[in-house]
Amino acid sequence: MIIEEIKESSELYNKRPAIRYGNQTYSYSQMWEEIERHEKILNMKLSSKGPVGIQMKNHPTYIFIYYALIKAGSIPMLIDYTFTDTEVNTLCEKYSINYVIKLGLGDQIIFKEFKVESIEDNNDLKNTMTCRFSSGTTGVPKCLMFTESAVLNAGRNWAEASSLIKEDKILCTASFHNGLAFNTSFISTFLSGACIIICKKILTPKYIWKVIEEENVSIITAFPFVYDSLLSTSYQPKIKNLRLCLSSSAPLHNSTKSEFKIRFHLPICDYYGIVEAGPATFNDGTIPNSLGKLIEGVSVRIINESGKLCRDGEKGIIQIKSTSMSTGYYKDLNKFNSLLTEDGYYHTYDIAEMRKGFLYVYGRQDDSINVGGKKVDPVEIENVLKKHLDIRDAAVVGYKSPGSISEYPVAFYVTNNNVEKTDLIPLVKEQLASFKIPQKFVKINQIPRSGVGKVKRNLLLKELETMTLKEEKR
Repeated sequence: MIIEEIKESSELYNKRPAIRYGNQTYSYSQMWEEIERHEKILNMKLSSKGPVGIQMKNHPTYIFIYYALIKAGSIPMLIDYTFTDTEVNTLCEKYSINYVIKLGLGDQIIFKEFKVESIEDNNDLKNTMTCRFSSGTTGVPKCLMFTESAVLNAGRNWAEASSLIKEDKILCTASFHNGLAFNTSFISTFLSGACIIICKKILTPKYIWKVIEEENVSIITAFPFVYDSLLSTSYQPKIKNLRLCLSSSAPLHNSTKSEFKIRFHLPICDYYGIVEAGPATFNDGTIPNSLGKLIEGVSVRIINESGKLCRDGEKGIIQIKSTSMSTGYYKDLNKFNSLLTEDGYYHTYDIAEMRKGFLYVYGRQDDSINVGGKKVDPVEIENVLKKHLDIRDAAVVGYKSPGSISEYPVAFYVTNNNVEKTDLIPLVKEQLASFKIPQKFVKINQIPRSGVGKVKRNLLLKELETMTLKEEKR
């Protein structure tokens, strides 16, 4: 279905631009030619079908490889390009990923083969077209499976909600593996005949504004920290066609929203979505602090601690069901199913309320750390720290400084000897992506745990807040 849709777009929009990368342009017909060319390369390089990882920065080749893999009968597994070799090796071993495709010097395609367990007899991936990753609860990211119809529904529903048209030029600064980019730009753009703009240089504020000006960008997709950076420069851009500024994955500070609107006369539209269910709301920026109204194909309900429906304006936990929903966690279907209600709603642990049809989200009940829009599993960091021979125990929490919109990891550890931060930094740098590295290391006598051994992270956060207050008074 999706390949037929892309081919149809290539015929319908033919000479219209599909991708812009620096000074390079690929029309819709040229994009289709590149997909077919890359399919031939894949057929020569891949000795077997099945899961194939894509780990690269945003680049036209990413798009060609993704659709070529589907056309060739493989399953694209979208891996964060900042992951270390250790993290990628773990993913490949756990999820039977045969190959990982990267870009080398000169944009050369690199195929790295992994000798993994055969999945020929595994039915979990039946009907799966794409897999994406989310933070796990055992130190390894969860692998979510999506059918072809789920991916198409996410793209179609978003295109309709945001009124995408073929004249739109979409600057996507978020990485393609992330839901913010995948659902709002990577799929919907090509279903609408629009053009995706990929930044070729480092994302400095002035460079982003220059791209917006020179490419006549109408939509920008970016994490909150990008909007903060755009406000940090005194450069005043000449905005002509910019109509929609999209953000998600992490909270936007109110001061960022208000200052952005004052300076550039544009609201930042922060929407709600989760990797398990896709985009859920569309926000046109007219209602302060709201994440917008539900889009087509999405049903949301708010429940209280007793499991009963909340009244309008009453806070509770979000449960969501959508036509773009994942079929489950690969190799851990029981975990996913345990989070589904009998009538198919996914229990999110996000605290929210519905008010006159608009969704307001206030935080999470679980332990994951939100670092600039990227979800980090504290257990993954803890497992790395515990590899040090002199670390007896470790626990990691997310901490947000006053005035900050993003959390950062803080590591607490118990040691037999005099282990210091300088001893631990090389260990975590070697095995973890940069955004997962703790910004602070605290040595304590004992990690507070419950009777069943669960870390009491709330006590560690209180300890951290006390320490911060003492440091500020010095």
